[in-house]
Amino acid sequence: MKLYLPCLQCKLDGLNDTFVQMEFDESNTYKVECDNGHKNIIIVEQEHFEILYELGAMALLDSYTREAVSSFATSVERFHEYCIKVILNAMGVDEKTCTDTWKYVSRYSERQLGAFYFLYLSYFKRTPKNFHQTWSEFRNKVIHNGYIPKHDEARNYAKHVYDYIIETISELKETCESSMRKVAKRKNIPKTELAGYKPSFWSLPTMIDLQMGKVISPNSIFSNITFDEALERLKIKMETWYRK
Repeated sequence: MKLYLPCLQCKLDGLNDTFVQMEFDESNTYKVECDNGHKNIIIVEQEHFEILYELGAMALLDSYTREAVSSFATSVERFHEYCIKVILNAMGVDEKTCTDTWKYVSRYSERQLGAFYFLYLSYFKRTPKNFHQTWSEFRNKVIHNGYIPKHDEARNYAKHVYDYIIETISELKETCESSMRKVAKRKNIPKTELAGYKPSFWSLPTMIDLQMGKVISPNSIFSNITFDEALERLKIKMETWYRK
């Protein structure tokens, strides 16, 4: 799956909107050179778990159910990583210390999950929802046992992942909004990548981002969007922002 990224310099120069087709990249950082010769480095602002969820939803719409479930499951894992970063920031832990400690658990998903549970308990003083336990059997059947889920099964899993992430984001926003903003700004480009390119930030309107928009604008028209509504909007975006 590919996405269309705008040339922001064309827009600044008053030219017609120019878009460049790019493959999704792990770093969320794209070197874009348009037909007018402008060179931009575009940093997509969305978090990794948002992009993973979006890819899973597109796979679901294309009826690739196993691939969809895999992306949704990984999205939850990366979402827990994001929550850990936000909560640690809210507790006063600096970014370097957080990064150095994360290396101890970076290859162990169960340890990451345990870290999330107890950080959540420590910060909110209540037991977190045990989403992983509820859906672990289904997830493991698909990812480890080669089970091919029916479309309704994959869609049901997608909805529960969506609702779980949105609910947890709402909880974070109540007490950690400033930390969410700080974590969102932690996107650095190596200086070696900047030669001849102008860096710019760009927001990709993903399914999850429609709800995360509440962090920026509590009165957003997307503030109460449901999973079904967000999925319908994605169908439109697959004809505009994305290409196979």
